[in-house]
Amino acid sequence: MSTGNFALEAQERIQSCQRVLRLMTGIILGAFALIILMTTLSTGSFVQASGRLLYYLIVLAALCSLADWIYRDRLEKQVAKAYIGPAMDKAHYGPLPEGGLYFGEIPDLQDQGVRVVADTREACRTELRKVLERWLIESLRKGHTIPPITASASKKKD
Repeated sequence: MSTGNFALEAQERIQSCQRVLRLMTGIILGAFALIILMTTLSTGSFVQASGRLLYYLIVLAALCSLADWIYRDRLEKQVAKAYIGPAMDKAHYGPLPEGGLYFGEIPDLQDQGVRVVADTREACRTELRKVLERWLIESLRKGHTIPPITASASKKKD
């Protein structure tokens, strides 16, 4: 499976995780609101039993949210691992004309702002990897299109 297809499939899963998290949050808030409303109006046995059921619903929704969050986190790490290596292989580095600083960029991702400037070439590479990872995770979470990256021979400027 190509990196682009994997990222697209993972992006759909991550968006599903986001929907589940929003649903669980709504359930938790709704249950809390019902508990507050019911206990404000009465403290009878029906209200106590209903409150107990709503409490269990809150705990269940919180556990589902936690499991969903763990799954999404692992999925994001898998995508990052599969995407960042080939993307970094395509990175270009070079000295800036002003001297003393280096730039680093990934040609396929220039429009997304994945470029950096640093004091040394190695610092530039390290910072570019961090920027790429932050951009990738944020793009996956927001549902933005992730351009496919295919492994190829790198062309690095020195």
